[in-house]
Amino acid sequence: VDPERDTVEVLKAYADKNGADHESWRFLTGDRNAIYELIQGSFRMPVEKAKGPDLTEGFEVIHTSNVMLVDAKGIVQGKFNAVVDAEMASLRRQLIKMSPRLDNSVPESPEDVADLAIEKSTELERAAPPWVKRLPATNAMLNGLATILLIAGYAFIKAGQKDMHRHMMLTAFMTSVLFLASYLAYHYSLHYYTGESGKKFLGTGLIRPIYFTILITHVVLAAVVPIGALRTIWLALNSRWEAHKAWARVTFPIWLYVSITGVIIYFMLYHWPTGISQNI
Repeated sequence: VDPERDTVEVLKAYADKNGADHESWRFLTGDRNAIYELIQGSFRMPVEKAKGPDLTEGFEVIHTSNVMLVDAKGIVQGKFNAVVDAEMASLRRQLIKMSPRLDNSVPESPEDVADLAIEKSTELERAAPPWVKRLPATNAMLNGLATILLIAGYAFIKAGQKDMHRHMMLTAFMTSVLFLASYLAYHYSLHYYTGESGKKFLGTGLIRPIYFTILITHVVLAAVVPIGALRTIWLALNSRWEAHKAWARVTFPIWLYVSITGVIIYFMLYHWPTGISQNI
């Protein structure tokens, strides 16, 4: 931006210091009037030499915080504010989509397909802020806690301890409600920051149909749990014990299955060793 200071040598040192690939990056410098004309005339971006009290070392030029994305044909594809995390995440998504290495290359082998999928998934994950990345583990913990509470509730009713059974089941229900809120927040945020609706399973071989069988049954039965749980709890609160027991015999195993498989899906999706899965 400042041709008087940002010489070819300075820019090269800056590139080397930050590990920039010289085959991928181009640092522009030259006559100040020509550079400013390019920025103002072609990119429609403000830039001017600092004057008076604004002229301090390191801030010799007043310029915008926006970043322009230009494709290989020289066409501007977007403008992004560098100080807004969401816009930087959007820029990352655009770069990933435009990357010929990730989207347009022709894999030569199944291993290449897996490597590209892993690389693209990793790049998309980096676009999300840390709190979004922590939500899947939080969801798994909530599912695990619900599982423990459900089993405890079942054990208490078998032992004839109705009050403890009621406490465990109501707590399990609230835990599942918290899970649902966290789950929806995660998928909304993931789409907001990365453009993806969810993390893709990268395992290959026999583990893929196993994973998707668990996932599909989990999703289908999860839609049933709120109805069954609410109905079962409502019957208990109204002392309709026979109807409560009849609903519980159906609701409990479905609810337990959904909670357990939620934890299994998390470990398969986020911790499954893809290198091993290729040999299964």
